[in-house]
Amino acid sequence: MKNSLLRRLTLSAAASAAFFLIAIGGVAAQPTHMAGSHGWHHRTDPDRALLTDAYGRLSAELTTGTLGDVKLADLEKSLQAISVARQKYAYIKRSEALSFIAPGMGQFKNGAPLAGSLFLAGNIAVIGGTLFGAYALLPSDLQLNNLNWFTTPYSSVETAFESHTFVQYLPSMGVMLGGMIVDHVLRLVSANNAGALAREAVKSGKVTFEPAPVLVPLAGPNGRWGLGMGFGMRF
Repeated sequence: MKNSLLRRLTLSAAASAAFFLIAIGGVAAQPTHMAGSHGWHHRTDPDRALLTDAYGRLSAELTTGTLGDVKLADLEKSLQAISVARQKYAYIKRSEALSFIAPGMGQFKNGAPLAGSLFLAGNIAVIGGTLFGAYALLPSDLQLNNLNWFTTPYSSVETAFESHTFVQYLPSMGVMLGGMIVDHVLRLVSANNAGALAREAVKSGKVTFEPAPVLVPLAGPNGRWGLGMGFGMRF
């Protein structure tokens, strides 16, 4: 009896807080602005539908009648649905972020080891090739067979590098720039692929989520009210 009363009081408090949760949901359904950018995803991020649909159902329940007419069981289901929707959204975005930081990791997370291995190998190849190409295009007297950077006094190494003009370094700098661009594109492709895998895993039920405790569906590891941030995205 005591537990039943406590549960009803909790859900009644949830009803009063639901309008506030809807407001938070509206903010959370917009991309995070970090350092003047649009965050991890553009405003047309399709995964936002997971959040807007869940908040929309709760909003519809609360606006079809007075607060006293809201059934506690229905409110509880709506809040649980919001918590699951936020977990699904976070799972997809974390998979994307993993593969952007370390290409292939999001694929491994979603059970695609072959794709993960290919993206990881590609990332290593791009970084290694860029460093080798930049080194090979340095003036010959700066390369290790003519100048041992590790045993030669630092002042001598610095003097050797300063003896060349900016133009002589352009080929090496060009390879570095090109490698950075290729690496960035590879990370974006890997992130998009990981997101697609995560999206399919969520849709098919391969990955499942349990509703968070009633009243405040936790959005992330920090346990705040849907305001957790990571890599420019709201969970």
